[in-house]
Amino acid sequence: DIYYFCELTNTDSTASEGTVAVVRSSIVLVSVDYDYASFTFQQTGDETCKLTAYSGASLYPVIPDTDAEGRAVTAIDRGVFAEKSIVEVTIPDTVVSIAEYAFADCSALKKVKVSESITSIGTDAFNGLPDDVKFIVASESVKELLISNGIPAERISAK
Repeated sequence: DIYYFCELTNTDSTASEGTVAVVRSSIVLVSVDYDYASFTFQQTGDETCKLTAYSGASLYPVIPDTDAEGRAVTAIDRGVFAEKSIVEVTIPDTVVSIAEYAFADCSALKKVKVSESITSIGTDAFNGLPDDVKFIVASESVKELLISNGIPAERISAK
């Protein structure tokens, strides 16, 4: 991932002497190039697979929507990201199932963007996360799945 940030400082000449107005803005350019070497997949059908392991070091891993052969990633297997030092993760729209303990004990995790395609979340998939982690969801049904998995409603917000 490539990020560019820019901070600007302007002086307001119409304000009283010595007053400085600071304007901060971010310009972000993101380039996504999947590092397939960091992910291990297992074929589950002719055109589908599941993510079975993550060995990367990125704090912001981008879960691919397909494996290197073009098969859709439809599931995240048991414990794939457990105890990893990730800060934010986006679950792609192709994923329908998150297995038990998939993101358990990720002590640095702050944000999880969950696709509206999710129909199944395993027991304790998000167990042991920090109290301030936020879940961003696109549908009420996914919100209900998270709540039934022990995620407090106040930590879940709509896209």
